Amino acid sequence: MKSRTEFIEFVKGADAVIFDIDDTLIRTTHADKLATNSFLTKLNEELLQKNKPILSLSELRTLFQEIKDSRDQKQRIYNVDYPLIEKLFTRLGYDPRGYRNRVCELKIEYTDTFNKNLALYPDVKPFMERIIGKSLAEGGPEADLWPLGIISNGDSYVQREKLARLKIIDKFGSVIISEDLRDNRGKVIEKPNPRIFELSLEDLEAEPGKSIYIGDRVDKDIPGAKEAGIFTVRINRRDGKYSDREPECEAEEPDYKLNSLKDIYKSL
Repeated sequence: MKSRTEFIEFVKGADAVIFDIDDTLIRTTHADKLATNSFLTKLNEELLQKNKPILSLSELRTLFQEIKDSRDQKQRIYNVDYPLIEKLFTRLGYDPRGYRNRVCELKIEYTDTFNKNLALYPDVKPFMERIIGKSLAEGGPEADLWPLGIISNGDSYVQREKLARLKIIDKFGSVIISEDLRDNRGKVIEKPNPRIFELSLEDLEAEPGKSIYIGDRVDKDIPGAKEAGIFTVRINRRDGKYSDREPECEAEEPDYKLNSLKDIYKSL
């Protein structure tokens, strides 16, 4: 682990800074929890009104989380979709084919609440304005200090929409989403595969030994970036889904840890 002084010196000489999206720049888990609670509460109230309280609200949340966790990685790129709500209805003993209007309404409730609460972490806007050297409202992707990049696993449109919705997508010189990448066998190239990090460096025309990657997951973000030769930073957001996850091997140990981007922009 580097000292704070060593980290700041590295930052000042960096070629590029690359970020993860969820629970790094954007409060995705926070928005998901609020949206999930909103539509489950509505569903629970409806069941109570019909005298069909199969589960308590707490038990309903537990069941829904179990269903979410049972999906494969590809399906998990969507927080809540129609098949997920249909599975919930099935587990509750209802044939979703007879409740399609209600499934649509619940999906809308989730989506509207999620989008309403989707937000940047408070330190992101001042960080980017310090790096870009202008107000975010002025637009323009060019950074005064470093080019900025994004690397994220998941569906290309789902992930890009988050950046676009929060009006920061054009601040990045490179946006790489795993769904867009395939190897020679047609397999998705995703974190922690070092190749996805190498492609970002190529886009940004940056040297790995002078680049920084910042992410929240020690299992996905750190090993691949380290293998690609990039300086790794684990940012631990308190409301992040993986905030309690600790490194399980040397490959998951970051070069530096942050709780806030303030440690970077206030030192420049």
